[in-house]
Amino acid sequence: IMRAGKLRNKIEIHNHTAVVDDFGQAVKTYSLLKTVWAEAMPLSGSEQETGGKYAGRTIYQFSMRYTAVDYKHRIVFDGKNFEIFEILNQGSRNIELTIKAVLDE
Repeated sequence: IMRAGKLRNKIEIHNHTAVVDDFGQAVKTYSLLKTVWAEAMPLSGSEQETGGKYAGRTIYQFSMRYTAVDYKHRIVFDGKNFEIFEILNQGSRNIELTIKAVLDE
């Protein structure tokens, strides 16, 4: 059962759209699809050195009431973009979603 008190973080779900720029090139853009309340929890963070540069990887879990979400969407939370890599419809009952997403740095 989803507890409404835990849904204290406002997140935005953005839809991917491809737009052609002035040079005829496809440009990846996002537009706001919906704003929902969710529970946002950091799950893990790691840092790797590659060629003298450090790259971080931060994974969050977002729990929310069921809404239509796809892998082509992204989540914006606290001004940061998250790329979705896992969507779980808890109990396959269309009541609660658990989404795992990685911070896009």
